[in-house]
Amino acid sequence: MGMGRYESVPAPMEIDARGGMFACHVLKQAEWKGGMVTIFVDNQPPVLGRYRVISQDVKASRVLRHPGLLKYIDGGIMGGEVVVVTEYAKPLQHYDLGKLSPLHVSGGLLSILQTLVFMHDR
Repeated sequence: MGMGRYESVPAPMEIDARGGMFACHVLKQAEWKGGMVTIFVDNQPPVLGRYRVISQDVKASRVLRHPGLLKYIDGGIMGGEVVVVTEYAKPLQHYDLGKLSPLHVSGGLLSILQTLVFMHDR
């Protein structure tokens, strides 16, 4: 998997082992504009027909633009795993959600809802 016109260079990664639908890797020294990126790797067992749907979703994410969506950089199916590279994102598991005010939680939920409505309407 290449990153546009840049050559792939191994770099240290921080792996989020907290589980979930995707394993989350943060590439600390990415060549992409010198910043960090997040690499999502599907850790679910393969299901017949699932890769076709995921491939369509990955292709669609290349052109979708919305403040609630991570910027897509690269992705595809590699070695039977779905891999998606996006701009850097800090997973919610890294936040102590119990310390957030009800206003912050409501604002976050509103942002998620607006993003889902945007995606549904596309």
